Amino acid sequence: EEAPSTVTEAVLDRISPVLPSEDRRRLSRFSKGFPQIAIRIGRAWVESRPVPHATDDDLVDAFVLGRRTQECGLLLKTAALLATFGLVKVEQPDGEQLAEIATRGRGLTAADLRAAVEGLIDRGIVRRRGGAVILQPRPVAMKLAERQWREWSGAEWDGVLAGGGSPDLKTLAAGQLRWLNTTEVSRNVLAHVCRRGGPFDGFEGVSGAGHAEVLSALAEIDTEVVADRIERTLDEVGDLSEVEGDLRFHLVRALEKIAFHPGSFEAGARLLLRLAVAENEICGNNATGQFKALFPVLLGNTAADGDARLAVLDEAAETSNSKQQGIVVDALIAGSATDHFSRDVGAETHGSRPALQPWRPATNEEAAEYIQGCMTRLAQFAVRGDQCGLAARAGLGRNLPSLVATGFIDSVETVVRNVSASADYWPEAIEGLSHFLASDAGRMNRETTERLGALIAELTPETLESRVRFLVTEMPWDYPSDEELDFEARDRRQAAVVRSLATELIEQPSVLAGVLLRLSRGEQRMTYVFGKAIGNLANSPLDWMEPITLAVVDVPEDERNFDLLSGYVTGIAREHPDTVEALKQRAARSPDLAPALPLICWRLGITSPDIRLAIDALRSSILPPRQLRQWSSGRALAQLPVPAVVPLFDTMLDHGGEAFWVAVELMGMYAHGASDRLKDLRPQIRKCAETVTRWERARRQQMADHHFKRLMKWMLDRGREDRDARATALALAKALVETEWSGDDRFIRPLIPLLLSSFPEIVWPLVGQAIVSDRRLALHLKHVLGGLSSDEKRNPPLLSLPEDTLLAWCHAHPDRAPAFAATVVPFLATFEVGASARSLHPTMARLLDEFGDRDNLLSAVTVNIHTFYWRGRGANYYALYERPLSRLH
Repeated sequence: EEAPSTVTEAVLDRISPVLPSEDRRRLSRFSKGFPQIAIRIGRAWVESRPVPHATDDDLVDAFVLGRRTQECGLLLKTAALLATFGLVKVEQPDGEQLAEIATRGRGLTAADLRAAVEGLIDRGIVRRRGGAVILQPRPVAMKLAERQWREWSGAEWDGVLAGGGSPDLKTLAAGQLRWLNTTEVSRNVLAHVCRRGGPFDGFEGVSGAGHAEVLSALAEIDTEVVADRIERTLDEVGDLSEVEGDLRFHLVRALEKIAFHPGSFEAGARLLLRLAVAENEICGNNATGQFKALFPVLLGNTAADGDARLAVLDEAAETSNSKQQGIVVDALIAGSATDHFSRDVGAETHGSRPALQPWRPATNEEAAEYIQGCMTRLAQFAVRGDQCGLAARAGLGRNLPSLVATGFIDSVETVVRNVSASADYWPEAIEGLSHFLASDAGRMNRETTERLGALIAELTPETLESRVRFLVTEMPWDYPSDEELDFEARDRRQAAVVRSLATELIEQPSVLAGVLLRLSRGEQRMTYVFGKAIGNLANSPLDWMEPITLAVVDVPEDERNFDLLSGYVTGIAREHPDTVEALKQRAARSPDLAPALPLICWRLGITSPDIRLAIDALRSSILPPRQLRQWSSGRALAQLPVPAVVPLFDTMLDHGGEAFWVAVELMGMYAHGASDRLKDLRPQIRKCAETVTRWERARRQQMADHHFKRLMKWMLDRGREDRDARATALALAKALVETEWSGDDRFIRPLIPLLLSSFPEIVWPLVGQAIVSDRRLALHLKHVLGGLSSDEKRNPPLLSLPEDTLLAWCHAHPDRAPAFAATVVPFLATFEVGASARSLHPTMARLLDEFGDRDNLLSAVTVNIHTFYWRGRGANYYALYERPLSRLH
């Protein structure tokens, strides 16, 4: 019997009580179950001897052979081959791996190898892992693998790691070889296969099947050799963005390991940067992300120190490539951060050597020197007026609060004054420092607080143009950040500041006219308040109608922001209603202004004439239907009578997919809290059900599904005696069997239990016929009627159908229907672990009683039992079935 893990872990802890956590985890895994192995590798570790040499030849031979005196050579050869490749598949159809491995055994046949493997399995030396086998413990496997690699020639090394065989076996062999990285043979193999003219030479060699993954494993043997091989490979590629997929993934993985080692950090970092400049991935573990992860002061993904890191960044910054400069800026932002540190683990573990540790500054002074170095270099970018300068200011501004909190106030002052001298507007710095002053001032001394306040004063914009950008376009959400205010008081304060600014600008018409275009473009925070202030406060407010209108028209269509215009119109509405009405009429006929019409009407309160204008704009195809979603906010239509809104709903339901689903939202919100209105919307609700499949592929908001369900449920709740309810049920059943390929029937699924229970004679003939007539449709409906969540699996929607109706359908279609039902109906009446009397579900019992002689039904039951939602041990799950199954005959 194997020893418990507690025994081997205690042995390791006694021999080497100060093992780093990653090394302790690996050694525990190596020796799991074998106290003698734990003793040997613990002593080897303390004595800095290679882990593969913790075992000697006599121990390994005795372990493999036991008391056997026959076929010793075959058993040792088999064990060595298995140890060399690791986790080997032996079950068909993957059993061919054994046949290929046998060819590496010099005269060993596949039959002999399989027989020897079975013998080693019987003796417990080789363990099964599903359809694969592995020789354990690892230190014994290491010694055996070392023997095998020594026995092979250079040509055989090439064949095993880069030959024409299975890519999986290549990567398995390389993965095992890396554990021998403290031995001479591993270095010899690496030097041989990475030679000039070798199998990994050139781009063609590295891009072979599995070759990049092999190199990633071999990087754990000698990072410099593999770095040189990868560099020569990339030198052959004209456009590195063409290095993609698995090839890029494994090259980046290899470079992570190379850059982690201090001796090859510079080479690894440079190569990562080259791939990052030609980035073609967006995931976090891409070359760009891994390059940036090298530079945080704590938990950076390298053991290289601060000087080496800054040298790499200085070299990288000497370029005219804006993409590369942007990556350097991001790296410097990471290096100057002091508020959060985390990293992905793995690249620090190189075979059986002690795991590398990320650089940790030895003293506070050393840490400060590195952080200040990153800040200084980042500030050099931040004074620029290009995109790199914007990115540098944004990142540096976000880091300033934490830098102040960690004692870098002197450096912060220097950097802020240098940057602000060239950039008259730095919102990230203002917002970050102001918020920090408001929330953390109590933890700082008075001097630091005063210095921080002075910095904020220096950063606060002074010119009208910069103040407009700061207070209108990008006002911080918590402005004023240096005061504690509740939401309402803060809103009032923000509005008052914007109105004051508008007053100043009204006195300088040329400056105001100059900012209108910018305030009508892209995201804006306070332009509605600003526009309303102009309408309220200008001496001749109508003078600004045309400039504001033309400003928004001059903006590219996909960037237009109508808040300024709608705010201005709101501001003049009371005094100049005729002008506002004229603008609405103009907007309803203008392709440029029509998208503003719903917003303007919503701001002022929607009227019946507004409805007619919107319909006209829709029909002329100049008003995008999505703009009318604004009318679902705050029950904007609620004040209008039903006759006023019905024409809008009718128009939208026939206008197209997008308009259809917006109409559903508007109808749902119109009746929200006033469901009595739905009786006057019966024709529209029925039409929704009858025409929904016309627009099934149209994009829609999640709330549209919610409102569709509410509208349909209200109609179905009228019952089967109601003509409209019956027609709605029929329409939904038809939709259910027509929309399977779009995968977009979420709007119907919540209604299925109600449809099956209240309208079975209408719904089931359609659904049941679809199931037995189309196998692919039946598979889709299996998931729909069986449910997706664990709760639905145990109480699926199909059970809402009367049981006699279900069984009658099964008798009408005995070849397919019973088997379908048996895959959906729960096998057990309850899945509660503590239930005292466990039994078959009554419907399942009837299916087995009436159709249990059919093979396809029994197969369906097997599938039902094996496709379960369960957490915990499988044995506990299958124990639930023991009593019910034992009662079946």
